[in-house]
Amino acid sequence: MTLKEWSERWLESSTHLKPKSRVGYESLLRSTIHPTFGRRRVRDIESLEVREWVASLSRRGLSPSRIRQSYRLLSQLSDAAVISGVLHASPCVGVKLPRLPDVEPTILTPAKVRALAQQMRSPLRPPDSNPGLHRAPIR
Repeated sequence: MTLKEWSERWLESSTHLKPKSRVGYESLLRSTIHPTFGRRRVRDIESLEVREWVASLSRRGLSPSRIRQSYRLLSQLSDAAVISGVLHASPCVGVKLPRLPDVEPTILTPAKVRALAQQMRSPLRPPDSNPGLHRAPIR
């Protein structure tokens, strides 16, 4: 069974996925996984090839986040194949992934929070018109 066939069966049987997740997985399969592994038999994919694939995604300029998403999906497919007896072991074990960039949080001062809140208010819909929401004082 090819990885493309396996991924189609896996996706079809994954009834727990939200529609947005399903669309995201289909996109990852089309753009990053199937071009490299789609025609390969699931049991023939080796760990070194997965490492080379991760490196090639990085050379193509994909962000570390997109590479990690693609890898996680391939890993899920491989784990499911192990559980189903299609594979003896996942080729994704031990693969090093690119680091995500460190992002400094932006901490707003109380004055900036007030200014942002003022910009968000719509003259057509006051904040109190949303049922279930309450207004908390900004200090």
